Amino acid sequence: EEMLAVADSGEKTPPKATYFYPKLATGLVINAFDA
Repeated sequence: EEMLAVADSGEKTPPKATYFYPKLATGLVINAFDA
């Protein structure tokens, strides 16, 4: 919701503000393939 508000108002966000994906889940997937 916050991202939509910022986009609608035309404001800029910090470089990492749109970086959403969870690193923990990626680590779990990689560990599952290693096992």
